[in-house]
Formats: sequence, structure tokens, C-alpha cells
Amino acid sequence: GLRIFALYIHGFPDKPVRYGPGLTNAIRLLKGSDAVIWLTIREMRGPHDAEAVKLVQEVADLAAGSGLRVALYPHKGFYVATAEDALRILTQAGRTNVGLTLNLCQELMAGNADRFATIVKACAPHLFLVSINGADPGTTNDETIKVLGQGTFDVQGFVRMLDRAGYRGPVGLQCFNLKGDPHENLERSMAAWRQLCAPAG
Repeated sequence: GLRIFALYIHGFPDKPVRYGPGLTNAIRLLKGSDAVIWLTIREMRGPHDAEAVKLVQEVADLAAGSGLRVALYPHKGFYVATAEDALRILTQAGRTNVGLTLNLCQELMAGNADRFATIVKACAPHLFLVSINGADPGTTNDETIKVLGQGTFDVQGFVRMLDRAGYRGPVGLQCFNLKGDPHENLERSMAAWRQLCAPAG
């Protein structure tokens, strides 16, 4: 009875094994679930949009066979590192079931804290998933992700920006490398989520 919102998988456009061998079967099993295939485009040297686009098209066509969508997942150090990178690749891919993820911590690590208005406006029509967390802008990977409600970044302002842009999809909680008790962290994050959503109802 557990709903799966997204299945995370690494894509390697320039490798002989381009993605996990279990992906085809997983897509078959997820048919009718409305789950999203969360696809990273891993490291490549130099400009390789053509290879990245080909991989995205391949995974998108596999997903379409089960009525599923694909969301590109930006990650620091990967070929697709930001939402704007993802937008560039999905535009070239030309598949209607391909969108992108706006991952707060990855955008902050890319130095985009002051550019969210521009990024959200450009990405909103293609936005399938959002991930948030408490954060301090300008910190490293090990320090960026905090329990929701912690840190100096205005997460409420970010969520309101998404709301004004018309985003109505899932909002995930990023918990990578958090210290402390997971149950306590989740309780604190849920309390912070309810508080930041309360003004908008």
C-alpha cells in the first residue's frame, strides 16, 4: 500500500552499461502507479549534450510504455548539475513525458540562491518534482542539508514562489547525511512544513 513517488536511477551516457539492468523490469512493475523515473545524467568530460539527449530519449520511451514520466535529477558534479542544465537537455530530447526536478540543496550548492525567481519561472512548465530541506546558502555538500526549519535560507519564500508559479506536484524532503535520530528529525521537519504552509492555507 506504500505509494512510490519516484525511482532514482543513475544514467551514464558515455558508458557501455548506460543504466541499471533492472530498470526495464522496474518500469514494467510500476505501470499504473504514477511513479516518476528520477534520472541523473552522470559525469562526462566536455560538451556531450547529444549523448545525454539520446539516453534521456531511450529511458523516456521505456517509461512511456508503462505510462510513466521521467524527471531529470540535477546533482552537483554530474553532467546535469542544475535545473537549468536539465531544462536544456529535456528541451532537446523532445519527449512529452520528460520533465525536471528542482532540488533546493543542489541549486544552493551551485550558487543559485539569488536566482530562484528566474529559475522557477523558466522551469515551472516542466517541473515534475521538488525537493526541499533546511539550509544555509554557500555551504558545502556535508553542511547544506539540514532539518527543515533549520538554517538561514528562506524555505517558505521558496515554496511560495513555487506556489505562485502554479506548481502542484509532490514536495519531497531531502535527508541525505543528516545527523541525529531520524524519527526526531522527521517530526521537526513535519512541524516546520506545517508552519511554513499555514499562511497560504
